[in-house]
Amino acid sequence: MNTVAAAPSRDGPSPWAVLRDRARRRADRAIEALALAQRERERLRHSRSRVQTMLREYGARLQRLQAEAHAIAEAVNQREFLGHLRRLDERVGRQLLQADRQVEQLRAGVVAAEQEVAKLAQLLEREERAHRDLAARREQRQLDDWAVMQAGLRAALAADEEAALRREA
Repeated sequence: MNTVAAAPSRDGPSPWAVLRDRARRRADRAIEALALAQRERERLRHSRSRVQTMLREYGARLQRLQAEAHAIAEAVNQREFLGHLRRLDERVGRQLLQADRQVEQLRAGVVAAEQEVAKLAQLLEREERAHRDLAARREQRQLDDWAVMQAGLRAALAADEEAALRREA
């Protein structure tokens, strides 16, 4: 008895193909989210670089003001502004660390999503191979059945001819 399972109906796409396509869409969304997070991280890096440049420039300006003995009010304003810049630098630094963590998490998500796509593609290929093998076995069985039938017909014809020759003799 043949224990090969019958192929599922081919009325629609394979469940593995549907799952693979869904996984591909999830992977594509993960890739888009990663790209967005990377752009945001680069924006924060650029912003922090600008703030640090301003810190250096205004720090140097404050030193010049103090060396030149300008008005106290102007020096106080410069110090306050530098304080604001330092707090801004710290805040952007924290945001940058958070963005780095998010990029790494999203990168891991992309890797996992791509692995899922590959796994489902492999399962789909395995299913398709099983269908091809089953179809080939069915075709071979039909050819074998046809060959047996042909051999039986030839034997029957040969027997009929032999019987006809005996009757004539």
